[in-house]
Amino acid sequence: MKIICCDASAEAAQQAFRLRYKVFGSELNFQDPDINAADGTYIDELDKHARIYVAIKDGEAIATARAIYDRDLDFATSLPPFLVELLNLEKFTRAHSGSLAVSTKFAIAPDHRGSLAAHLITAKMFSDFLDDGIQFLFSMCAPYLLGFYSQLGFQAYSRSISDSVGLVTPIVLVTHDWEHLKKSRSPLHKQIAKRNLQENEHPSVRWFHEEYGSLLGTFVTSYDDRVLEKISPLAGGGSEPALQDVGIFHAMTQDDVRKVIGSGKLLKFAKGDAVIQTGNATDEMFVVVEGGIEVSFRNATLPTIQMGPGQVFGEIAMLSRTARTADCVATADTQLAIVSRQNLERLMKVEPEVCSRLLYNLSRGLSRKLIRTNEYMKTLVGGWPKPPN
Repeated sequence: MKIICCDASAEAAQQAFRLRYKVFGSELNFQDPDINAADGTYIDELDKHARIYVAIKDGEAIATARAIYDRDLDFATSLPPFLVELLNLEKFTRAHSGSLAVSTKFAIAPDHRGSLAAHLITAKMFSDFLDDGIQFLFSMCAPYLLGFYSQLGFQAYSRSISDSVGLVTPIVLVTHDWEHLKKSRSPLHKQIAKRNLQENEHPSVRWFHEEYGSLLGTFVTSYDDRVLEKISPLAGGGSEPALQDVGIFHAMTQDDVRKVIGSGKLLKFAKGDAVIQTGNATDEMFVVVEGGIEVSFRNATLPTIQMGPGQVFGEIAMLSRTARTADCVATADTQLAIVSRQNLERLMKVEPEVCSRLLYNLSRGLSRKLIRTNEYMKTLVGGWPKPPN
């Protein structure tokens, strides 16, 4: 496998653009005007200023990502405003101008997920960042990828945002935070040891912890035995009787729950935070661990639904990859567990018994929701019409 860093005019970059299309355009069905179905590519204006990283195996691109340096592009005026706000880039620019990078468009071919491709690309990027004096690398990710990025050494430093695409979490890699990379067991720490850099505390690390140290762990946290003990007995509470006693983890051991959750993270939301918006097309469902969620429909004739600890939402879109049909908002300080489509597919292969139990519990829950919907529809029409004689 060969890792290439090039500009947008290189042939390897063209392969990367075609791989992006296969993942974002074809597989994930992103709705982006820069996705060109006619020629099977995904390119945007920022690629002119980007370093395109591509993993090539047997002549094919199997993974890609890009990095854009703030010394090459004015982030405040050239990046999408929502991205500047989401990543809080203005604050970092004021203190560390010329040492920032943003990485996006990370894609891996389906048959190479779980391989070394992602780690090798990241290692090459990290090496270049150290050479180029980059102190902070910013990105954003879907909830189900938080475990992967955390293992690399990224940290969630701000609130997750639900936008037109789906729920995303801003993350940052503090490239000189040797202690954190070591604590995370990041494979990137090997490069630190080889360069003998781990002995010195960098000023950028002190600044980051002074500004954001109190927020780390506020929005995203890891599962531990205490959380697993809380999740395991959840039976599906809430205010809807038709949804009672539908526990996604019913008849599962704590070890089973750990297998379902995988290396994911627990998301935290404040009252009023949006988790899902109508029209989102994302690949995860959520389990309420603490707090509550209000599910509302933009069709005013449909009633709102209150979700409590143990209840699940988003499972239909996760299973079918259809657009979300409701808005889901936290009604209190809320913690959510994540179950992704990707982890479900992995379970099918390596833990079929656990997966079958999970799917059975999901089917029970969906059946009860269907019963509730039918009962509500009956009230609208005054009961189902009688069949003709």
